[in-house]
Amino acid sequence: MWQSSAIDCNNLVASDSFSPAQPLSCGQNHMEMWGSTGYTDSGHWCSRAAKILPESPGWVCFPEVLVPLRVNHAGDVECMSDNRRDCFWQQSFSDCQRLADNAPLGLIPLVCGSAHNTEYGGTGYDTPGHWCQMGAIFYGLGK
Repeated sequence: MWQSSAIDCNNLVASDSFSPAQPLSCGQNHMEMWGSTGYTDSGHWCSRAAKILPESPGWVCFPEVLVPLRVNHAGDVECMSDNRRDCFWQQSFSDCQRLADNAPLGLIPLVCGSAHNTEYGGTGYDTPGHWCQMGAIFYGLGK
């Protein structure tokens, strides 16, 4: 809920009638709701937040997805890659975790959502069992 000042915002949150709304997120979710990711306008809160917030803490492997994943500042799942196209798939969970713990330099991740759609013709979130969808479920992103 938009408030015209920080004082009004704090008063609303402190009030007994306040109940949190569904959070607004940047990236693919923002694109679906508002027609833009929020990152293209330098004055937009998504763009401003992306400049100051860190990436997700690190790469993580899940037993069902044998490629290191993380969530980027846009709120999209991405897989470890060096070319924005091919994920670094591993043969076992232990191999995946070892790679996640020792990420190489020069990574250029493949990002789910609009970037994945441009490359492959689908966001990845909309395909059952796809690593993008599985990652979104694991991270609780609701995509």
